Amino acid sequence: MASTERTELPAGTEFDGRYKIVRRIGGGGMGNVYLADEPRLGRQCALKVLHVGLARQREHVERFLREAQMMARLSHPNIVGIFAFGEAPEGVYFAMELLDGEDLQARVKQRDARPYALDECLVWTVETARAMGVVHKAGLIHRDLKTSNVFLARQGEQEVVKLLDFGIARPAEGSDLTRTGVSLGTPSYMSPEQILDSSLDHRTDIYSLGVVLFKLLTGRTPFQGTPLEITTQHCTVPPPRPSVLAATGDIPRELDEIVLKAMAKSPGNRFASMAAFEQALLTVLSEEQPTTALRSAAPRPAGGVDEATGLDLTGAGALATPPPAGRRAPGAALVLVTVAAIAACVLVAVLALL
Repeated sequence: MASTERTELPAGTEFDGRYKIVRRIGGGGMGNVYLADEPRLGRQCALKVLHVGLARQREHVERFLREAQMMARLSHPNIVGIFAFGEAPEGVYFAMELLDGEDLQARVKQRDARPYALDECLVWTVETARAMGVVHKAGLIHRDLKTSNVFLARQGEQEVVKLLDFGIARPAEGSDLTRTGVSLGTPSYMSPEQILDSSLDHRTDIYSLGVVLFKLLTGRTPFQGTPLEITTQHCTVPPPRPSVLAATGDIPRELDEIVLKAMAKSPGNRFASMAAFEQALLTVLSEEQPTTALRSAAPRPAGGVDEATGLDLTGAGALATPPPAGRRAPGAALVLVTVAAIAACVLVAVLALL
């Protein structure tokens, strides 16, 4: 089991000769996130530093740096930007754009005090789908799409979605890093095939985005209970219609159908792509709020070189080798899986999180 040793860097710490720690602003199982000054470029950034205990194990260092490399490769207005990454005497790190705002999880929790409208839900989901479309075109799947990994960044008077946390992302067709993640996903958002540890493709993320939209519309995830109960329901129980659980009656039937299609048990019954998911949402948005303006999501040129270090951020070296072909995605037989098999998968997920 990986070491859990964690050390917080004090304010004023010089890091890699180019950053100065201001304060800790967040963190999780892999590392801490700090507000840092970068005097040479006259800017501030968010500096994510791998926990000391994990940094002693090469497997975790490589996964951490791979996350940074994948994020840097996926340059897009709705994906958090990466400035640099590497290993320094002070720790293993990557520097990313500093975001001001909150994630969708926080927004849902504050819904009573800060209500949001149907068109806002649709815009947030469309922007997330656009970001995920770029991820999938790069041959990757996210595997941990949830409300806490979708950030609403304030940019002037607007809020722009920023997709976060690629810690357990992997090539869609498999790689030797597939089984080395510290987590297998979040049960409330996992597709049936992910719960069953079956071969995955981009449609597992479509299922998870369906759950995100369900939560935005209703304030809760579709299935409730213990992790075992939740995963069993994902595999065997049709999700309720959002309109049945929503506090208001403004969810149109077409939007119900979109959520249910995204969350179909069989991948073959879901939207074929994030672009198809996005288009269905835009159709509803145009009918419900025809005056709502969506921000342009034209991608910036991918990759590039960090201006301070000359570091190539394209990630081409690590991701250029074609992975072996994976197995065919599971079909409708998922619905007939036994509870014992699901329980075994949940146990693996729980142990991985310890």
